[in-house]
Amino acid sequence: MSARATPWRTLSDPRAAAALALVWPCRSAALAVYVAVGNPRALLPQTAGGANAHGVSAAAIRGDGLALAARLKENPEDAEGWMMLGRSYAVLGRFGE
Repeated sequence: MSARATPWRTLSDPRAAAALALVWPCRSAALAVYVAVGNPRALLPQTAGGANAHGVSAAAIRGDGLALAARLKENPEDAEGWMMLGRSYAVLGRFGE
C-alpha cells in the first residue's frame, strides 16, 4: 500500500468525524432559527400591494414598457432603451419577448 491516504481512510478519520459532528448541528440549528423567525418572502422582489422594493408597481412598469416599446419602434438604434425594455420585460416575467 502507498503512504497516501485512500478515500476509505479519509472517511474513517476521527478528525473528519469530529468536524462533521460539530458542523452538522450548527447547520441544523441555523435552519431551525430561520424557519422560526425568518421571512422567505423578503427575498422576493414584490412587496405588499404589488410594488417592488423601489415602490414601483407592475402596472407602472407595464405602462412604461409599452411607451418605451413604442419609442423604440421610432428609434431602433437606442441600445440603452432596448436594455431598459429587456429589464422591464424580465420584471414582468415576459421572458419570451
